[in-house]
Amino acid sequence: MARTGSPNKYLPKTIRTVNLQKEDIPNKNADWSEIGRFALTFDAVKELGTEDIYSHQAMVMEFDEKSSLVELRTSLFLFQRFWNNRLEEISKEDLERIKQLIEIISQKL
Repeated sequence: MARTGSPNKYLPKTIRTVNLQKEDIPNKNADWSEIGRFALTFDAVKELGTEDIYSHQAMVMEFDEKSSLVELRTSLFLFQRFWNNRLEEISKEDLERIKQLIEIISQKL
């Protein structure tokens, strides 16, 4: 499994989408901490070919089964960045939406 080392020892190693495997995906009962760490395995700059990853925010709420794995992982990454910078706990609605997103990612592998 090809993983790129993280320059920060506190961040998880990145996993290229082409190397993503089912065992990398958190299970449906995972808590937000585990899901958030998985979201950070996505290197949005390398995968999207741009440093302006926030220009992709429109796709965050528009994902479905037709979305590509890169689009789905981008959505998850942006959800993580959004909730990481909040002073409140993740909402139940967003956590359920994110778990749907995780399920779709898992089904695509």
